[in-house]
Amino acid sequence: MKTIIVTEISEGIAYYPELHNWVKSFDIDPDDAMFEPLSLMEGDPDKLKCDDREVYFMDIDLGDTKFILTSNEVNDEQKKMLTEFHQDDYQERYTVGECNWETFNKATNAVAYRGGKGYLYTIWLYNQPNKIAS
Repeated sequence: MKTIIVTEISEGIAYYPELHNWVKSFDIDPDDAMFEPLSLMEGDPDKLKCDDREVYFMDIDLGDTKFILTSNEVNDEQKKMLTEFHQDDYQERYTVGECNWETFNKATNAVAYRGGKGYLYTIWLYNQPNKIAS
């Protein structure tokens, strides 16, 4: 099973050597003061909606680790949803909704996912309460 790490994109590139090297593989210098990490999310990133708050994300598979890079800092509930979505048994917690933006916009907790491929998003609705165990 892969290790899943959820991190804000700027922080992740600065902290994890694997991500730093991944950026360099695009012939981009992540140490350049002009480098803008969010530029890696240009286009159509995936979206998480948790308690009606949206955050963009992308997933990067680097060997034994899958990095989930987010556009902003995420709270524990958002991190939990993103981690669960990227596990092998994600369909125990998510079901496919009608694949349109109206479905996503009406949901309280959902993921709009295309995985960096194609133009169509699959709308995954979160099935479980979004509470962190105390």
